[in-house]
Formats: sequence, structure tokens, C-alpha cells
Amino acid sequence: MLRAVSHSLALFLPALAPSWRFFEEIKPSPRIEIAVLRGERAEARRWSEFRPKPETVSIGALIVRLVFNPHRNENLYLLTACEKLLLEESQAARRTILARIRSDLSGVAASEAQNPERSWVVFRIAALRREGGALVKEVAYESAPEPLVDETRRELSRVEQALEGGGGLRAERGGGLPFGN
Repeated sequence: MLRAVSHSLALFLPALAPSWRFFEEIKPSPRIEIAVLRGERAEARRWSEFRPKPETVSIGALIVRLVFNPHRNENLYLLTACEKLLLEESQAARRTILARIRSDLSGVAASEAQNPERSWVVFRIAALRREGGALVKEVAYESAPEPLVDETRRELSRVEQALEGGGGLRAERGGGLPFGN
């Protein structure tokens, strides 16, 4: 009987305290950093972490996050996109990261929409790793400057404003509508 109980415990304990040996090695942790530029050819001077983790989390928020945490799920999705971009140079991953950046910076984009030469963004992927007792940051990827407001979105916004104004749509020479005729 005692043998059966100890055998059952031996099978059950690994489920409570899993082994972390499934990691072959601990690799550097990628971080997305962004800079808003004053022009397409401007130099990025101030980089800031995209979606930084909070310094502290209350016990209540921590318990809620154990069950419901869509923001963290999206951050994990971005981490996967970073890895794809670094390993495969995936343009789909680059577009995904850029779309999330544009979405998060939509307030900046709205204020800059009237000034398109100022509405550029660049992002980079920096990997943090430990070297001795210090953290070392290594930039693994840096994007080309991209418009903060997607041109398609800008055109759709112009069309929506024209429709709301009651003036209807008018075709502009060389412009036209953002969708097929």
C-alpha cells in the first residue's frame, strides 16, 4: 500500500513542479524599441521601448492576469514576429510589428496627420543578454523609416471626411479613390 502511494506521488509531483529542462539554452530576449522621426531622412535620437513591462503589479492585477491577459498574449505574438523577422527576414512579420506600432501610436499619428513630413517611425529589435554580471544590449535589426500613418489609411480618412462633410467625393487629378473603379 505504501509503495502504491509513493509511486502515485512520484507520478504526480512532476505535474506540480515541472522540469525546465525542455529549454536547450537560454537565448537573448528580444525587445522592440521605437523612435518617431521628424522626417524620412531624420536620424533617430531617442529610442524608447515599445510596450514596456510595468515596474510593479498589484496582487489583484496579478491574479486577474493569471486568468485573463490579452495584452500579454499580443506581446508574445510580437515576440514571435520578432523571432521570425530575425531568423527568416519575414516581410509579413515586419508588417505585423509595424501595424501594432502604428496602432499604439495612433494618437501621435492623428496629431501628425496634418504634417506628413513629420510622421515617420523606425523600429529596431535589440537583444538583451547577460555577460558576466552585466546586461548587454545588442541591436539585431533596424527597420527603414516608415510613414507613421499608413498611406491607405490616410486616403480612407480623406474619403470619410469628404463623405461626412456632405460634399460627396470628387476625383482628383492623379489621385483618385483608394479602391478600384
